[in-house]
Amino acid sequence: MLTVLWSQMWANAIKLRARALGFIECGIASVEPFTSEEIERFRQWLHNHGHAGMRYMEETFDLRVDVRHLFPEARSVICVLDNYFYARSARLHPRGPKIARYAHGIDYHRVVTIRLKKLLRWMKQEIGEWVEGWHAVDSKPVWDRMWAWRAGLGWRAKSTMLIHPRWGTYHVIGLLFVNIPLVPDAPMRQDYCGRCHRCIDACPTGALQPYYLDARKCISYLTIEYRGDDLPEEPRWSDWLFGCDICQEVCPWNRFARPTSVAEYQPLPILQQMDWNDWLNLRRGTFRRHFRYSPLRRAGLKGVRRTLRHLVKHQNTYSYATAQTS
Repeated sequence: MLTVLWSQMWANAIKLRARALGFIECGIASVEPFTSEEIERFRQWLHNHGHAGMRYMEETFDLRVDVRHLFPEARSVICVLDNYFYARSARLHPRGPKIARYAHGIDYHRVVTIRLKKLLRWMKQEIGEWVEGWHAVDSKPVWDRMWAWRAGLGWRAKSTMLIHPRWGTYHVIGLLFVNIPLVPDAPMRQDYCGRCHRCIDACPTGALQPYYLDARKCISYLTIEYRGDDLPEEPRWSDWLFGCDICQEVCPWNRFARPTSVAEYQPLPILQQMDWNDWLNLRRGTFRRHFRYSPLRRAGLKGVRRTLRHLVKHQNTYSYATAQTS
């Protein structure tokens, strides 16, 4: 009984501290193996090549389905959501391309990791120096959305995203695996997507099926993760230069989205100034200087230029941009 009371007390205290650090939500899950059904669903997705060229997902399969391979002492996982939404359009300049909202400011990996480390330091000070933790923010081989679902932070939507009933989808997930037992939250087992299929209908490339994403057709994958020299001949991209927010823009649950209070997610000034001509004439030194801490570094200047060539080739609305390069 005392152990349960201790675990519940510190679970509540950790959630309060996480919110004090600026996270919009915090939940806790116990570190237990994923079910055979969940693992098989993931394995089948890989078998069907839904992960496209992200071979690291296959190579780290065992790590993703059992985090104890990475952090054997793990007993609990603290899951946080960080809100990056603001009301500004994804088109930062009236005569420029679109960039996914999460990439308008400082890289969320950096922003979330800094505060997860602060949370761990606080736990060491308040609970004891013997507390150990291992943080993960998307780039490590763990199943982020599944852990967040287990921690009660939303349901797994038809878009494959995690939807929080009070915040929608404009959030990133941070995980802190710790070596202490904490009373877990209950997963949100109800699916509130209902009969809605707006995200499926709105996807211009057909990458989405209910609860399934084919990354080979996904604009976000092709503009960020894809490493080929030339993009597939797909003219229905609209004007997304980096990432894509279409499935989020049409989701009814995002009517609850509220502007972020995290200053680092506000748009970088340079992004608000750049029109098509500026992007087409972007130089390596300028890219390095202005996007050093931006998510755009993931694609690199080579990837950005490749996507620009594709967009200019396929979009008649960019006739003025084509003229600039002719």
